[in-house]
Amino acid sequence: MADPRRPYVTTDQVKDIMVSVYDCHPTGITELPSFMDRNFLVESSTFDRCVLKVTNPDESTCDAKIKALVDLTLVLKNNGFVCPLYLPNKHGNMFTKRGFPVPLLDSPKEDCCVRLLTYLPGEPLDSCLHLHHKETYFLLGVLLAELHDVFEDFPTDCLQVEKDNRWIAENAGLMKNYLPSTQEDDIKDIVSSVVREFESKMSVKQGFLQKGVVHGDFNMGNIIVKPELCGSEMSLADCRGGKQVLGIIDFNEVCYTYRVAEVGQLIYGAMQKSQAGQQEVLRIGGHVISGYLSIRALSSSDLDMLYDFMLVYCCQIAVLGEHSVLQQKDGNTYIQGLVDGSKRWLRILKSVRRESVCDVWNEVLGDHGVNGHRC
Repeated sequence: MADPRRPYVTTDQVKDIMVSVYDCHPTGITELPSFMDRNFLVESSTFDRCVLKVTNPDESTCDAKIKALVDLTLVLKNNGFVCPLYLPNKHGNMFTKRGFPVPLLDSPKEDCCVRLLTYLPGEPLDSCLHLHHKETYFLLGVLLAELHDVFEDFPTDCLQVEKDNRWIAENAGLMKNYLPSTQEDDIKDIVSSVVREFESKMSVKQGFLQKGVVHGDFNMGNIIVKPELCGSEMSLADCRGGKQVLGIIDFNEVCYTYRVAEVGQLIYGAMQKSQAGQQEVLRIGGHVISGYLSIRALSSSDLDMLYDFMLVYCCQIAVLGEHSVLQQKDGNTYIQGLVDGSKRWLRILKSVRRESVCDVWNEVLGDHGVNGHRC
């Protein structure tokens, strides 16, 4: 994957696409937060509400993968998951290509994939603070394991990880190329140390880790809470099936890689969004792992690498996120907030021994009655 370069897209261009490609006349257009793409909530009498996604040019080149994502959402729907579905344009196609300036108005135009998806009503879980508690974290572990179960037999031909995709944990070594963009020397030192240890352990463990199709960006910003749970004080404690109450969006990063990497990604993402005290935040991993293990098994090698994958993801947000902000030139406050939070957690985790964090996770596993598994 090349450097993420968000296309420059105006609301007038969105309106033109909706009219000329979808025979739809919008009554309202609102841009939504996004890391690398441009997403717009479109309201109209034709589709009610839908989301127009303009994907960055670097991820718009593989038509086979884009077609696979259409199939994947249908598989999820047929298995009871709530997720956006692709809407055909007036020619019956699920996507089209359009030229947009990248990344600024006066930049050369490049082909970007344009798709229209159904809108999931509700709020991202990361903004529903009253649901940030142990029952929810357990439920997220359950939901992720159920997702991995459904992906078990999905074709992997066009979902292989590219060697230059620096956002996938198995390519953690690529972070070293982006360290010059990092402002603080202590963060450079921490990341360098994390990458060295990760690569050393992976050289021994990689043959023993489970691989499969994963969402690739399974975090609380991509989990949508049903409207009835958003502003209420209802609890998820009695909801054992996550796919009944939580929707999943943004499947752009789907790929075939180590499943435990996605578990680590989910743990760190939940930690970063939590407003609880440090000790309680460190317990989040135990709840997520317990939920996952209630549905799917993880090998001893997977569990041994879980902390390392979590730490790598934290480093990726800090280093690659900062580089992305600089590359986009016009800035991105959404990414900057994630970068600042990740640097804070890297410093905290450096001061806390790995064994101490794993001890906390194992204690929580015991609280959930999970025996015979240790991180």
